[in-house]
Amino acid sequence: MKLWPFPILLVIPLEASPGDFLSYDDSEPDTVLTVRETLAGPVTASIMAGPEYEDDNLFEPSEIYLRIEGADEAWWVHTPEPYDSMEIIQFINDSHLLLALTTPASTATVVFNLGDRSLYRTGSGIGEAISGISDEPLIRLNGQMVYSDDVYRYSSITDLQGRVIEFLSSGETCLPISEIVTDEADLSRLQQPLDYCVGISQ
Repeated sequence: MKLWPFPILLVIPLEASPGDFLSYDDSEPDTVLTVRETLAGPVTASIMAGPEYEDDNLFEPSEIYLRIEGADEAWWVHTPEPYDSMEIIQFINDSHLLLALTTPASTATVVFNLGDRSLYRTGSGIGEAISGISDEPLIRLNGQMVYSDDVYRYSSITDLQGRVIEFLSSGETCLPISEIVTDEADLSRLQQPLDYCVGISQ
């Protein structure tokens, strides 16, 4: 029997799916922390790191925190598992904060709701808020990865809950949406058919 060579497509998700709420420890840390970055907006958001991080041990989940300082209170967000570090991206509409959570091998974009203090994942890749194409704030996720005969990258647009609205096509290799997304992806708002071929690039 002759076996025909077909490319094997692997999509490797993180443990949390888009739209999933992420649990985090909101207790104040009991160690000395230093400020890595700060962004001022409707509140002041700071990424704080402990001494292990400063000693180049870059992936110490217990030592990376987000501190939010409002008008009359402050609260903490401990980096949720399975992530190792956290970075601030930007505020959205004075009500949400866009963050990047990382592991040694991947990055996910998450949204922190400043009102109810919920943290939820929108998808893999680095996010940026976009405007002008909708009345609602949307997120463009760049650098999402799919594994075929090689590693390819693509981009998509989601809402703040991680529901995919559109896959952006700009690469030289083409794969249908049905071969890019995982079973956990929320496609309830997708405006393209599943056989739409997305241009992906290395």
